[in-house]
This record gives sequence, structure tokens and C-alpha cells, in this order.
Amino acid sequence: MKKILSIIVLLAGVISFTSCDDADTSNPYGSESVIQIVKADSLIFNSMGGEGYIEFIAPSNVEITSNSDWVTLSRVSDTRVAVAVASNEKKGDRSAQVKFVSNGDVVMVTVHQFGLLLRADIPASLKLGNTGASTSTTFDINHSHDVIVETTASWLHASVMGDQLTIFADNNTKKVIRHAMVKYSSGEYSDSVEVYQGEMSDLVGKTFSIVGWDIFAEEDAPLEEQILEVTLKVNSSSEGELTIPTAGLSGMKATIKLNSDLMSLDIFASHLGAFGRSYLALLPFDAFGGAFSASEDVSFGFPLNYIEDDEEEGYHAQITDNGSLKGYTINGFLIGSYSDSKYEKRTGFVAGMYDCELSEATADDEARASFVKQAKANKIALRTLRRR
Repeated sequence: MKKILSIIVLLAGVISFTSCDDADTSNPYGSESVIQIVKADSLIFNSMGGEGYIEFIAPSNVEITSNSDWVTLSRVSDTRVAVAVASNEKKGDRSAQVKFVSNGDVVMVTVHQFGLLLRADIPASLKLGNTGASTSTTFDINHSHDVIVETTASWLHASVMGDQLTIFADNNTKKVIRHAMVKYSSGEYSDSVEVYQGEMSDLVGKTFSIVGWDIFAEEDAPLEEQILEVTLKVNSSSEGELTIPTAGLSGMKATIKLNSDLMSLDIFASHLGAFGRSYLALLPFDAFGGAFSASEDVSFGFPLNYIEDDEEEGYHAQITDNGSLKGYTINGFLIGSYSDSKYEKRTGFVAGMYDCELSEATADDEARASFVKQAKANKIALRTLRRR
């Protein structure tokens, strides 16, 4: 969905003069102003501001003032005053009055200034390719003030040249899914663009760890024992293989989707197949609402972002509700047990978890163990904090 940011006020500027004379109250219709505005030059300003002039005829004791601090007056000569207008970095137009006073006579001259202009046809989110020309894109922008841009990752860059905003990324040599923001601002206006880089198909063959709170753990068990770990191997763009070591379960084929629109690994309610005398199914679950579903169109996701810094490297993602279980918020899943191949007679549950976090399980066992250890530590810290 594209956002069109347009802040334009088409307000016709009108220079107005108002005069009143209290010198002769006996015959107001016969009085004549002692102040005359000969010329008011360029008193309608764009948002950048500038300078104009007012030429006048008035007695030498005339006082000239402005009622706004963004208008500065400079007396150039006995018959000429310069009007300097500061930059307007706000969205709305504004007006001020230049006031001439002499011998009880008052004349007002109006100064108009348009507000900030920023029009940019930029999408809310953007996907860039891994290499070559696909790593860069350019958008037209119309702006009255300088546009300041910054990014939230070292691999992502942005620049403004004239009326064009260019967003470009370094080559994604590791072929990972990564995400960052481009933030841009002009005056009081600011906005941002979510930028993704990578191909979801590059996830095929990877194995991930999903760590969460074990729904069936004893409440008085040590916190470390209340955490369940599940591994997920991505076999294809539509199939993943689940393993739950503590339950002795492996080779469970679940329906997944490598969601290129959201750059998310989505997991659906699935028939996992026969295990012993039972048939197992993955059931998306709202642990706090107490609801689960076996409907194949119900799912949850893990929005992917590859983190690369001095302390750790790899994928980390929190479970995200996709809005598919109406009235509930999916935050985990159950492994249900059924006595028949049609999955009509549920006999119980063999495992379940909630508040799930996905991380990359690399080929390096030590690195994988470090990821799982950190995920568990995060959950224990959060649970401890909540109990205080």
C-alpha cells in the first residue's frame, strides 16, 4: 500500500490594508489618513521565506511594528521598509500584520506565508534484491525544504539529490532475510519506509529452533525445565519438518509458507501424520484466550530479520498473530492427538508451547546451543520480572 504524503495549501494570498483615523471625530467622513501605502511588493511568501518591501508616505514620527516574531522589519529609508520572513517548517499557512501608527492614524498590511510542502509517492514497505540493479530504487519527491534521511542499518543507505530520493543496499552476499528502516524528515514532518532484502527461497534447507514456555510443565518446576524447544527444518516453500526431542517426536510434516509479502515464515494448522497408534496435528493456540483451531487456514508467523553484530549473528523472531483465528490472538501451538485418520476424535495433547521465539539453528552445534541458551535466558528473565 502506498502512502501519498501531500501537504499543500492552495490559499490565495491577499494583501489587505486597513486604516483608521481618530484625529477628527467631529467629521469622520471628511478626514484623510496621514499614512499612505504606495506599494507592497512580494508580501506573499513560500515556506522558505524571503524578503519583500513596503513603500509608504507618512509623517517622520511613524511607528512600524509586526505582531509576529517570524516577520522582521528593517527601515531602509524614510519611505521604505524591508519585510524579512523566516522559514516556515510547519505544515500550515500563516499570516502576520505589519502595523503603521502615526498621530492616531493606523494602517495594517497583511503578510502571508505558505506552509511546508512535501509530496512523496513512497510505499510503506519496500523489498530489494540481493545483488546488482535490484538493490537500488528511486522515488520522485516534491519538497520546499531540505529532506533529511537516515537508515537504521549499516547495509542500507539513502540519499536525496534534487527532487529524487534513492534507497540502496549493499550486496546481500550471505543471502539472508534482513530488515531495516529508512527515516526521512522535512521541517516538522517525518515518516519512514520499511525495507526488506533477501529471497525467501534461500531459507529452504535451513533448520530453526523454536523456544517457548511448555504449556504442560509443572508450575513448581525450575524455570529452565518449563521451557520447550522444537526444531523446524524447512524442506520446501510449503513444508516444514518438526522435531520435539523431549517428546520423542520427529519427522512431523507441517504446512508452512515462506511469505514473501511479509518476509515471514508462517506455520499453519496441519495434519502431521501417524505416530504409533495416534494421529497428530499441529493446532495454533491462544494460551490466554484458551482457544485453538484445526482449520487449515489458521496460522501464525515469524517475521524474519537476520541480525549481524559483534555479539551474535543469525535469525531471531517473535511469534506473530496473523489474525486468522477470529476473536483470539495466537501466541503458541499445541500438538493434538487423535485416534482416527480423519482427525475427528481427539484424545488429548502430547505437547504445547506459547510465547514462542524462533532462532536460527546453524550447522555449528556450539553456535546453535548459544542461540537456544540466550532465548531461554530471555524468557526466564521476563518470567521472573512478571512475578515480582
